[in-house]
Amino acid sequence: MGASTLYELSRRGVRALGIEQFAQGHDRGSSHGDSRIIREMYFEHPLYVPLVQRAYDLWHELEAESGKSLMAIDGGLMIGPPDGMVVAGTLRSAREHSIAHEVLSPDEVHRRYPAFEPQADLSAVVDPRAGYLDPEACTRAHIDLARQRGADVRYEEPVVLWCQACETGYACLGQAPPLCPECRSAEPNWTTRKPYKPSVNDAKFLRSIKICGEP
Repeated sequence: MGASTLYELSRRGVRALGIEQFAQGHDRGSSHGDSRIIREMYFEHPLYVPLVQRAYDLWHELEAESGKSLMAIDGGLMIGPPDGMVVAGTLRSAREHSIAHEVLSPDEVHRRYPAFEPQADLSAVVDPRAGYLDPEACTRAHIDLARQRGADVRYEEPVVLWCQACETGYACLGQAPPLCPECRSAEPNWTTRKPYKPSVNDAKFLRSIKICGEP
C-alpha cells in the first residue's frame, strides 16, 4: 500500500516522501514472498469486482512502464459446496458483472485437472482471469518509478514520538526535538527510536502522523 501510494502521488506530480520503519525488502509485512493471488470473481462480495478490474488495468500499466513481468494469469479454480460461500459467492459476482466463467462437476474437474478429485457433492467454478502477482517485484517497481519522478524514500525510520497532549505521532528524520513540534509540550513520550505501537482503537494516531527533523 505504501509503495503504490508513493508511486501514484509521484505520477500526479506531488512531491512525496515514503517512510518505512524497517529495511528495504523486509519480511515484516504482507508484501514479501513469491506470490499473491488476484481473482476477478471476488466471492466475498460483488462490490469488490470493479475495484479488482481496475487493479488489473493498473498492474498492466505498471508492467508496461517498468518493463517487468509482475502478474501471471493462468486461471483459478474455486471448489466447494454449491451453496457454500466460495462457489455461491463466486457465481454471484460473475453473474452480477456478466463475467465469463465455467461451472464444472467433480468428474469434469478431475478430467481437466487430474490432481484434483473433488467429492461428489462439491462443485467448481473456473475464473479464467485469476492469477498471481510477484509482490516483492511489484513493490520494487512502484518504488523505483516513484524515485525516478523525484519521490524520496527513507527506510528504518519508525514513528518514535507520541505526544499525549495533542495526540500526534512523529516520524523523526534525524534527531528528534526535545519539545513536541505541534504544541511545544515538554513531556512527549519519547521512545528512544523504538517504534510506537498504537492500539487498534487509536484512530487519532492513525490520522495524525507528522514529520519532524531534517526537511
